[in-house]
This record gives sequence, structure tokens and C-alpha cells, in this order.
Amino acid sequence: MIKIVQFIFIFLVLISCKNSHEKSVSIQPNMSKQVNNNPIKVIFDTDISGDWDDIGALAVLHAYANANKVEILAMGVSAVGHTAEWGPSCVDAINTYYNRPNIPIGICAAGFNYKESPYNREISEEFPNEIDKIYNAANLYRKVLSQQPDTSVVLITVGYIDNISELLNTYTDEYSELSGIDLVKKKVKIWICMGGVFPHGGYECNVVTTPINTKFAFDNWPRPILFSGMKIGSSILTGSVLAELSETNPIRRAYEISGGLGHIHHSFDQTAVIAAVENPELYWEIISDGQCSMSTNPSIGTQWNSSPNRGHSYLKEKMDPKEVAKVIDSLMVCLPQ
Repeated sequence: MIKIVQFIFIFLVLISCKNSHEKSVSIQPNMSKQVNNNPIKVIFDTDISGDWDDIGALAVLHAYANANKVEILAMGVSAVGHTAEWGPSCVDAINTYYNRPNIPIGICAAGFNYKESPYNREISEEFPNEIDKIYNAANLYRKVLSQQPDTSVVLITVGYIDNISELLNTYTDEYSELSGIDLVKKKVKIWICMGGVFPHGGYECNVVTTPINTKFAFDNWPRPILFSGMKIGSSILTGSVLAELSETNPIRRAYEISGGLGHIHHSFDQTAVIAAVENPELYWEIISDGQCSMSTNPSIGTQWNSSPNRGHSYLKEKMDPKEVAKVIDSLMVCLPQ
């Protein structure tokens, strides 16, 4: 049954393709806009630094926005240093390519200094972007959350956890009288976190790079968390289809710079976006009834405990990773509306 549902999904995506901007390719799924009065409201937080599956995740997110499955409220960059300098403009270049140049973007106040990215400066310099204002991410998230209906916002993180820790540590401001924890409790539905190793733990950079901040966020987050751990995306290899797209496509260019055209790459971050928008049980088992505990020892990282139940859960492989890869590839080659 799962394979039938997944086949139908890919088929519908493929037949709705529009080739309005780029040369002919073998796979061109540009999902037509659907009638949907309740798109999922998303805040997307990314390190946009060393690995380039962040770029793939942005492409998947915009594909869902094209189909009116999501409304992108804001984005944040969760690293400092080189990434804080070029990450926001890289994200804005991607958003501008997809005709969404007005998505507000925030940066981390004090996080991990990722010294250099293989792609974010090049994408910033080669593709149009113009940011009128770069926000503090925690303040931006407060502003956005305060304007949304209760329990309506889905948070997706595909990088370090520092922006989320900073959000939880905020207090009353012009946007809300609530503390960060109480504001999240009131406005957020769920946090989809690409991070950790489940169930037995181990090193995974998103959560162990600044482990004290990560532990604070996991321990104090008042709403459900669904983890897409490192094992999920490591066996899902995508990206080779991007070589067939136009050189004017920044997703193709980022993959070309980072791994070379035709290169297949793991898909950690894309899985978090799919789990946030689709029914994740079409693709994976969901293990719940327990909690994720975070060690400040990087070699340990996340550990899954069967009790107490804190609304945490994690994905476990079910569908053949090659079939999930087909879905991700079909989304990453979607064109702008």
C-alpha cells in the first residue's frame, strides 16, 4: 500500500510539471498550485554552511510552497562568522529565484563560527538577492509567532540549535508579553528537528556542535518534537538529476560547486521538510512514547529513553530509501511559479 501511495504522489507531481523557465529535462516536476485554505505555516532554520543538503531542503520547501501546501513565515541562519556574512544573502538568493524575495531572514546572536562554506558566498554573488533588513533570529521568531493563530506554526530546523535556544531564553518585548517558552507553547504545533542519532546516540554535528544550547532547547521545549536523525538521511542519495537543469538554477549551481554535477549526496535535511509537510508515516515508522535526552559529551549526543513521555518521537526507516530519494529528487527540480 505504501508503494502505491508513493507512486501516485510522484505521478501527480510529474504530470503537473511546467517548463516555463528552463531547458528540457528528463524530470521536471513543478507541482501546480492546489486549492488549500490551510497551508502549513513554517519557520525554517538552517546552518546553510558546510553541507549542501540545506540547499536541497530549501528547494523542497519551495516546491511545497508552489503547491500551496506551506506558507513560509520566516527563515533563520544558525551559524555565525563566514556563514552569518554570506548565509542570509544565499538564502535570499534561493528565495528570490522562487519568487519569494520578501521572506524575512534572521541570524544567530552567538553560535558556532563555521569558518567557510563551499557555496554560500558564490550563490550570493552569482544570483540576484537584496535584503533590506537582517533580523536577530530569536526576535524575528517572536514577532512572527505573536502574529499567528495558536498551535499553528511548524518549526523546521536543519542545522545548529542556537537560534531555538535563544528564542526560549527571551522575555517580554514589543511583540508579546509572554516569555519565549510560553510563546512557543501557545503558538507552535510541533518542531521537526534534523539532528541526533537514534536510538543509541553518537556524534551528529547539528546537536553536538554547541551541546549546552542544544540540551537547554531539548529540555525546555514545551511542545512536541519529531527528530529525523542522521541514520534516516544517510542512505537517501539524491541530486544527480540537478545536472540536467539550467545553469540559471541556484540549486543546481550549489550542488555543482559543492560536489560536482551528477554527484549523489545524502539527504538529511530534505527528510525533515517532508516529515513536516507530508504524513511522515507514509515514509517512515514513528517511534514515540519516550524522550530524547541530550548529553553535553559530543561522543554521546542524543539518547532515547523509554520514559518519561515528553511528546518526543523519532523517525525509523520503513520505505526503501531509493523510493524516498525519487520523491526528493522530483521536488528539488521544481521550477519557480
